[in-house]
Amino acid sequence: VRVSPVDICFRGDMDDFLSEAVRMMEFDHPNVIRLLGVCMSVDEQRRLPRPMVVLPFMRHGDLHSYLLRSRIGEIPVYVPMQMLVRFMVDVAHGMEYLSSRHFIHRDLAARNCMLHEDMTVCVADFGLSKKIYSGDYYRQGQISKMPVKWIAIESMADRLYTSKSDVWAFGVTMWEIVTWGKMPYPGIQNHEMYEYLLAGNRLKQPASCL
Repeated sequence: VRVSPVDICFRGDMDDFLSEAVRMMEFDHPNVIRLLGVCMSVDEQRRLPRPMVVLPFMRHGDLHSYLLRSRIGEIPVYVPMQMLVRFMVDVAHGMEYLSSRHFIHRDLAARNCMLHEDMTVCVADFGLSKKIYSGDYYRQGQISKMPVKWIAIESMADRLYTSKSDVWAFGVTMWEIVTWGKMPYPGIQNHEMYEYLLAGNRLKQPASCL
């Protein structure tokens, strides 16, 4: 198993996390990572205990890192298009299951998908990747950091998340997969994304899909 800390600063966030964790422990689908449990780490220097989530160990790590290693790692490994399509299908199945349980993901991206030993992709998100991939998140005024290159324009404008905004994020995730882990909207800075989308611009078709 893998035990990972979750940084939580406010009591309300702790309550939300624990409530969501209870729901996640009920998930049972081959393309959704199984939350095995939650424990608390107590530190006298911290006002609140730090939650520690217990997850299955995923040998290949997250999908984004795997795709990057396959393309620019010390020993690049060719991942054929058939395998990339399988990754996308796995993510779609996992997201379909979450939607059927009336669960909105709100942060779907390749970095939040884990790769099992048999190369099955499991959708995951327990707030674990925000610190590792902090450059993917943008703080807009007093609004908490948002993964602006993955979220729908209405989510940026109104912080409104629905299953439809998850579908938008799935489209961006597919783009990540078929480009072997490249950053979406190359050349566009995080703070430029809202105006860029508002002007009608969208992700360009990847060269591998022409």
